[in-house]
Amino acid sequence: MGLEKGGQRSATAFIRLWTLLAWTHLYCTTGLGQFCLFGDGLRAVRKQVQIDRLQFVYECAQKGLPFAVVREHFKLA
Repeated sequence: MGLEKGGQRSATAFIRLWTLLAWTHLYCTTGLGQFCLFGDGLRAVRKQVQIDRLQFVYECAQKGLPFAVVREHFKLA
């Protein structure tokens, strides 16, 4: 029927995407230590990621690490 391999890949991709979305929703609503709305949780997670990145750059500067090390860490080299 034309769905042999391509249809199977599509179904698998859909299941993986749905699973990723479900875990993201669960983490953003209940995984932050308190229940919150998805949008509020997503903003909190994004803010924490930015803080963590900035903290890493600050610590690298304090240690005197070369800029190339920071670029490699963020895959910008």
